[in-house]
Amino acid sequence: MYDLTLPSYAKINLGLLIKNKRSDGYHEIETLLHQISLNDKIQLRLAHDTDDIVFFSDNKLIPNDNNNLCVKAASVLKQHHSTTTGVHIYLEKRIPVGAGLGGGSSNAAVVLLGLNKLWGIRLNTDQLKEIASELGSDVPFFIEGGTALATCRGEHLAAVRLSNPFHILVVYPDINISTAWAYNQVKLDLTRTTKSVRLAYFNNLDLSKSKSLSSLINQFESVILSSYPVIGQIKKQMQEARAVYTSLSGSGSAVFGMFRHLEDAMKIKEELGGAYQCFLTNHIHWGYGQM
Repeated sequence: MYDLTLPSYAKINLGLLIKNKRSDGYHEIETLLHQISLNDKIQLRLAHDTDDIVFFSDNKLIPNDNNNLCVKAASVLKQHHSTTTGVHIYLEKRIPVGAGLGGGSSNAAVVLLGLNKLWGIRLNTDQLKEIASELGSDVPFFIEGGTALATCRGEHLAAVRLSNPFHILVVYPDINISTAWAYNQVKLDLTRTTKSVRLAYFNNLDLSKSKSLSSLINQFESVILSSYPVIGQIKKQMQEARAVYTSLSGSGSAVFGMFRHLEDAMKIKEELGGAYQCFLTNHIHWGYGQM
């Protein structure tokens, strides 16, 4: 019996601009992060007879040692706020690994949120985000979720109100792309001259009534699609199936398409489902901030 079970939602990137490389080795980016209903499940059980942090998962590819982001999240929280109570963490994995959907970052954030409650630490959202930033650039976003404009390394967040009535189909072609490799392939002298999409403009927009989707760009696409043509083919098939917008999520390899009509999304899901993992999902209006 677990003490707490929480969904751990994925994200997609509605546009991603790479600004420049920083002196600390990271890249300055601008991206619109959008939480979707595709989710893993995190289960937490307190262990009162030990202070050990123990991790299990139904996915054998995920490490269960100190390199695991869930373990790191629990360890960092324990370091900041001493507790003698251990925890058993069980991850039921559905978000593909290495897909650009933020699964690992989401898992870490949910562990922070869950243990903040179970350990009675009572940190507020800003304090949790500060700890989350120690774990990775995407982790702070998942503390609140929803939709946010992310800048700097991705950890500076501004909440965005966005009406997105579309059905979202996520397709994962079973290709694990290294984010570090993708950044190394980007030619910054070219991206600097690329006209800014001004993602901040998307606040308070109803995407169904706006032509702004056509101005979005993910600057990883030129690199990824030339190296992995199958990803471009998936995009083309979704466009031909009447997707309003299609894009790589993050550095990939997952691709998503946004559809006005459920039947269009279901039809192309059936066509692509024989070769790839496909997830028909929707966006999430709310996050975890009030948990």
